[in-house]
Amino acid sequence: MVIDTLRGKISDISDTASTGVYVRSAALGFVGGLRSITPFAALSLLRHGNAEDAASPASPLQYLDTPAARIITSVLALGELVGDKLPFTPSRLSPGPLAGRLIIGALVGWSICRQANRSPLLGAALGALGAASGSAAGYYARTWLGKVTKLPSPVLGILEDALALGAGALIARKTA
Repeated sequence: MVIDTLRGKISDISDTASTGVYVRSAALGFVGGLRSITPFAALSLLRHGNAEDAASPASPLQYLDTPAARIITSVLALGELVGDKLPFTPSRLSPGPLAGRLIIGALVGWSICRQANRSPLLGAALGALGAASGSAAGYYARTWLGKVTKLPSPVLGILEDALALGAGALIARKTA
């Protein structure tokens, strides 16, 4: 039974449309590894007035298409952009922050796949994997670039912000 389920999941991944959904789940999870709230803020801001959700109130992303969600996710994302540069902010690889990023990545992946009628569990796993990858890549890239370029961490953080915001907007636009 488990093998049949896995075969079904593998054949689902090989479908081109499914592949795009799964790639977006992992990629938006990666963005969440860089800046944890950015995926929700991007989805919320880009979903404004989504006619598809009005016709389908059961969409898991419908809650992001509200004025309150847009305000809350935007304020939290802006707060994170500032908080990331503070000297007392813990490492994203510390257990607490990393767990939060993994959960957010999983929620984003689950939501994207559920909306696209694909496996939400696979989407959650890919979103969490993307968040883990983004967390590690962001941390080690920023550390390495700091040593090589001698640029202060806040400057590198601003570059990372731009990457997260830009990638988040591109990926969320495809999802919305």
